[in-house]
Amino acid sequence: KCCGGIGCTDLEDFLKEEALDVQNQQIAYTVIALYNNIVVGYVTFGIDSIKHEYSDAIAIGVDSHIGHNIPALRIYQRAVAENFNRKGVGTRMMNLVLQAFAKLRKTALV
Repeated sequence: KCCGGIGCTDLEDFLKEEALDVQNQQIAYTVIALYNNIVVGYVTFGIDSIKHEYSDAIAIGVDSHIGHNIPALRIYQRAVAENFNRKGVGTRMMNLVLQAFAKLRKTALV
């Protein structure tokens, strides 16, 4: 069940029809925040890359030998129900996203 204020119809359609498919294809991953079995937030993200120049890699401390692309996190969509704003829901979801990205990044570089 979905909580009001975060685009319920679109979100429910996405979660029911697309989220698992894109995750199984390793295109994007979705983190869902639940409160009493009600969706109160979500973040859909994927691993991407940013093309860089050699000098850019040195400036930001990235090993330039990994190629001309820097692994990057792409946030496709995110939302938190209005009545759950400023309660740490978004922060907790983003922390989970960053942890997952760190694991995915290591896998992508191997």
